[in-house]
Amino acid sequence: MKAILPQEIKELLKRIVEYREKLKEKQQELEDVMRDQSLNDEQRQAKLDALQQEISSLNNSLQETMSQLSKLVTQMDLDDGAVIEMMSLAMS
Repeated sequence: MKAILPQEIKELLKRIVEYREKLKEKQQELEDVMRDQSLNDEQRQAKLDALQQEISSLNNSLQETMSQLSKLVTQMDLDDGAVIEMMSLAMS
């Protein structure tokens, strides 16, 4: 039986998944820039710096959202099934 998660938790889980996807994309972009032979050192460094700032910002947002989720779960006193479902969604 599937546990029913409150809407607020579903929204946070959705944001966590989105942040993780964006982080993967930015990590790939970072690797692409490192391999891009058409860039000179200055161009490469500028692109890397910009991507690293974006990654840092996304990581901060992800941590903040996970913290909100943790507080919400504690406040709502969810049953074990709901917590397990929520954690599996957050980690997917």
